[in-house]
Amino acid sequence: MLEAARRVNFIQTQLRSERRRALAWAWTFGSTYSALAVAQLSALPWVEQRADRTILAVGAAFSVGGVLPLVLMPLTVIGDAPRLEAALVAKGGRADAATLALAERALCRGARSEAFGAGLVTQLGNLLVNVGLSLWIGLQYGRWLQAGINFGLGWTIGETQILTQPTRLVATWRDYRAGRLASAPVPAARRWALAPLSLRGGGGMALALTF
Repeated sequence: MLEAARRVNFIQTQLRSERRRALAWAWTFGSTYSALAVAQLSALPWVEQRADRTILAVGAAFSVGGVLPLVLMPLTVIGDAPRLEAALVAKGGRADAATLALAERALCRGARSEAFGAGLVTQLGNLLVNVGLSLWIGLQYGRWLQAGINFGLGWTIGETQILTQPTRLVATWRDYRAGRLASAPVPAARRWALAPLSLRGGGGMALALTF
């Protein structure tokens, strides 16, 4: 039982820390896509040409589409971490074989979820979606400059989302299976900082956020 308690405590700590990072990441990009959708929809009444209105409406729909995976298919650690906490509370904080099995399943699921979210399939999907939308703008309306700008912005946001997605549970699960509990990644606090940003004709500030 002492070994089970040690393992459950280790997994619980890792899941709790990763859940905080996953929530911060999800809220950041959920807010980004929501703001893009609102901005495009808000511009519709001020646009005269039908082509521009159509492009804005389709762009808003794609922005909403960026929010849906975060809501419908969130990283599993977001739900699994509190479920493990609740299971431990229900047993008075005592870890047994059943609780350990639950914790290990949560860790395994979390690792697989993170690996898929940051994997090649997801990156390819991001590329194809933005290529498809940009080709539609170019072929349908002949606005290749706008198509290029749309691709650059859409692909960059999507790739940034993929590259900043939390992935610590992948290494944690690998180390756990190998019995290397002490070598698993150490949870780190989120940090933010302001830095000067040089722009043509002026300057500004950039906000850097580390999950």
